[in-house]
Amino acid sequence: MLTPTGLPVTSERGRHLLKQKDFEAAEQVFRALLQQDHPKTSWSANLALALKGQGRLTEAAGLLEAACTAAPHRAPLYYNLGNVYRDLDAFDAAEQAYQRTLELDPDHAKARMNLGLTAYDREQFDAAAQTFTELTARVPGNAEAHMNLGHALRAAGQFDAAAGAFEKAVSILPENVNLRLLAFEALQNARRLDRAWPHYEWRLKSRESYAPELKLPRWAGEPFDGKTLLILAEQGLGDQVQFVRYAALAKRRGGTVVAQGAETLVNLLATCPGVDCAVPRHIIPAGVDLVIPVASLPAVFATNVDTVPDRTPYLFAEADRTARWRNLLAGTPGLKVGLNWEGNRNNVAGRPRAVPLKTLNPLGSVPGARFFSIQIEHGRDQLGDWTAPAPLTDLGRFVKSYDDTAALMVNLDLIITNDTSVAHVAAALGKPVWMLLPTRGCWRWIERDGRSLWYPTLRVFRQHTEGDWEPPVHEVTEALRHAVIHGLT
Repeated sequence: MLTPTGLPVTSERGRHLLKQKDFEAAEQVFRALLQQDHPKTSWSANLALALKGQGRLTEAAGLLEAACTAAPHRAPLYYNLGNVYRDLDAFDAAEQAYQRTLELDPDHAKARMNLGLTAYDREQFDAAAQTFTELTARVPGNAEAHMNLGHALRAAGQFDAAAGAFEKAVSILPENVNLRLLAFEALQNARRLDRAWPHYEWRLKSRESYAPELKLPRWAGEPFDGKTLLILAEQGLGDQVQFVRYAALAKRRGGTVVAQGAETLVNLLATCPGVDCAVPRHIIPAGVDLVIPVASLPAVFATNVDTVPDRTPYLFAEADRTARWRNLLAGTPGLKVGLNWEGNRNNVAGRPRAVPLKTLNPLGSVPGARFFSIQIEHGRDQLGDWTAPAPLTDLGRFVKSYDDTAALMVNLDLIITNDTSVAHVAAALGKPVWMLLPTRGCWRWIERDGRSLWYPTLRVFRQHTEGDWEPPVHEVTEALRHAVIHGLT
């Protein structure tokens, strides 16, 4: 028998086409086979896989259900049926299919893995962790099982155990950059900063790393009297602001310290104690002897929760710009509150951190507060969504650089913002900052007594449920009401 393309029909050819992900051709082969006398259940199951590969999930589920009825003791049929149900978001049915697979074949590792993933999909994190724990006991060398156990434990709030799971995965695949970074984040969440930093160095091996590759010697913390150290800018603006504070510690060990930074930050970074001068990113001045990526400085100084250099301010706004903003805002009554709600919209990873301006309208009901938009670029298209009783004065239109932003924020009483570089700059200036965070906020926002470990003037208000800003905005509103009456603390 031949397919419409003239090729012979065999189950081996059909399976080869499935492996090649040529699902339409595989469908032709298995449909032709099923037209023969005495069709096999395996042909129906493989036709289902061909349909699944084309996204025809309902058809695939029907074929696999019939196959399971015809051959109720074949574990692979139930496993494949579970996968189709999971793709259909039919989690109850998927769970039952995987459990039946394991009844027939308790050593079916993929079924146990997907059973755990199904529980995770349903946000049943304790159940997922239990399943992955069982899997790691059966296949202790499976790094993926330990990784998924780490994800489940972290989602369940068991940060120490999650860190252990990720570190076990790293011990199995020590060259895996993703596992290293997962271990780093988990150890940060577990407040084990000393163990976390070595894993973070693996970010420099990632293709997403912003740290330039230089042939100059890497500084490891040794004295460098008479030499020049270049602190390399990397990653985002917030990273540059957060870690430039280490320049003061580096300066104690040697000669000249030069800091790279994004062009909009250069003047501000130059005000940091320990920085002798600042240059735009990727500029390498003549005479540089040593280099260090800025986010590697905490590892050099073996930073732990008790030794974070958290003294602020360590950045300072330009005096003339500050005076101009002071004169502009002179006579404004009430508590002056700056609002920022969005970062760089082109940063896909940062989009969940954006807070739609309309969700901040409850703030405008607080008597005695005056609101100023410090939003620049992305997010300004939402200014019309502010419908609160109190007006929102747009000052962001006057801001051309972070020199302006810093001078403006120095003249405000409070900054309310999402997780963006504005939060870092404001906190580095020593201003009170209230930051709205999604449920899965960035690793850096470890808290101590409700405030950031890195910035003592920054308070964190987290989502309770992913995507729902209403509860934290309500908390901020009530905190603002209290601050207007009793003052900021």
